[in-house]
Amino acid sequence: MENALQFLKARRSTRAYLDKAVPSEFLEAVLEAGRYAPSGKNVQATHFLVIRNKAVLNQLAQLVREGFHRAGEDRPEGYTFHYNPDVLIITCNRLDNPNGPADCACALENMMLMASSLELGSCWINQLKSLNADPEINGYLFSLGMDPQERVYGALALGYAATEDGLPNHEPGQRKGNPVTIII
Repeated sequence: MENALQFLKARRSTRAYLDKAVPSEFLEAVLEAGRYAPSGKNVQATHFLVIRNKAVLNQLAQLVREGFHRAGEDRPEGYTFHYNPDVLIITCNRLDNPNGPADCACALENMMLMASSLELGSCWINQLKSLNADPEINGYLFSLGMDPQERVYGALALGYAATEDGLPNHEPGQRKGNPVTIII
């Protein structure tokens, strides 16, 4: 039990990445972990859009900047919501699935834990969820393979951490919140 708890505490978010490719077998393991996440009523409706193409990542970053502008929330010049990873995994789910957001959250956590076990950096990305009603962004995502009856509920930046050794930070972070109340 102590080893599992230490492993969970050591998972940290990475927000800067090396320009180094994630091996295919590592990416497959991360995706498999996401696919085996729990889902409400075991529907298994999470759709994973995996982007490794830098031009597509750049276009998506531009569309997100424009989407925030349309929403009245300007971002600074050069803002890149995904931190320029080797891989961006977008999790989508059906609009008619009331468990879709939670199912995507479970998949994202499984993938972050697998990434940590492989010494890869990862970071949960919310901006596409925040803009999941934006017609310009959705149109682009539809062209990439998202079904028109799906919406984005989260994404995962994945790659090698931009540290001297390429390893993510595994120092447990301080807990400043998350109160616990036990009712006996």
